[in-house]
Amino acid sequence: MSEMNWSNLEDALARSSEKSKAEIAKEELEKMRANNQEIKERADLEAKANVLVEEINNLKAKAVTSEDWEEVIKRLDKLNKLCDIAEAREKGEVLPEDAREIMGDNFYGKEEIENAFGFEVKEEVPSIPYSVKELEKAKELEELLILRIKEDSHGNPMTIEKINEILKLKAIHSFEKYEEEPFYKEDSLETEWKLVSSSPVSNSINEDYFDQTIVLFNHLVMSNLIPKEESNKYFADMRRRELKALFLFNERYRRSPVEIIYDWVLIFKNKGTGGILEHCYDWSNEFSDGDKPISVSVTSTGEVHISRWRPEHGRNDYGVFSAR
Repeated sequence: MSEMNWSNLEDALARSSEKSKAEIAKEELEKMRANNQEIKERADLEAKANVLVEEINNLKAKAVTSEDWEEVIKRLDKLNKLCDIAEAREKGEVLPEDAREIMGDNFYGKEEIENAFGFEVKEEVPSIPYSVKELEKAKELEELLILRIKEDSHGNPMTIEKINEILKLKAIHSFEKYEEEPFYKEDSLETEWKLVSSSPVSNSINEDYFDQTIVLFNHLVMSNLIPKEESNKYFADMRRRELKALFLFNERYRRSPVEIIYDWVLIFKNKGTGGILEHCYDWSNEFSDGDKPISVSVTSTGEVHISRWRPEHGRNDYGVFSAR
């Protein structure tokens, strides 16, 4: 690995807590603009709600047939949705429709899941844990906003085994040798939103697993994508290459094998492409055969390749994707 400039990284950590007067003024201006936008949106919602209430009252007064009452119910549903939107706005939450507008083609939500896997998502979709500003930055970085779900429509955990059962995945080499391993049959997803890089982190190719982790840490710190308290917690241990810190960091910011395959399925089934995984393995945070991190890649025709490689040896087709 090229020598890490720890002094520059330390300076970046120190600067992350300092704000110039211009930055403070810019933040205040943005808050004012956001407040004005919130006032306008609230007024628009109230106007739409008032129109619906008037329509509902008029329809109820004239309703006779079942078709008339169906129209009342449709408008009541619309009114309930408006109330949900208003409540979310009041809490400062970003709604999926807002996130979709910001992220564009890099948004993978409930509709994309149902299209990819062919079943109805019955779980409650959690709130998006990112602000508009954070999503706009993610869009600039070409990250993907992905909704993951814990269970299929029958309540079965979303493991690699279950994904394979649902979709009959094609494999370059049979999954048979991995079928009894925990990462294949036991490790499952959590229901959550994640921002995932659409390509390997810069300079992570050809690095061994440990140096690759430091490259990922450097990327997140220099891009201000990791909370300051977390970066400070990891910094000293990273510099000493303390294995426990590297392991804990990878648990948080690398993907597991099931996450890699799930994310790829969403992209492949909705866009018809395997993306960058067609050219590069993603080295995961799970180990097999004792001490070999598991990696996943795919072909352009959708054949999945699960492999494992010794952590002390980098390869020119092994990178790391961030997940935060």
